Amino acid sequence: MQEVYDFLKKCGVYYLATVEGDQPRVRPFGT
Repeated sequence: MQEVYDFLKKCGVYYLATVEGDQPRVRPFGT
């Protein structure tokens, strides 16, 4: 878990893709 946290912290901005009904949604996240 620490390795994942460190990776996301180093990336800065990453994107989470999900589906709502039949519509794709991509949300940016920043750490």
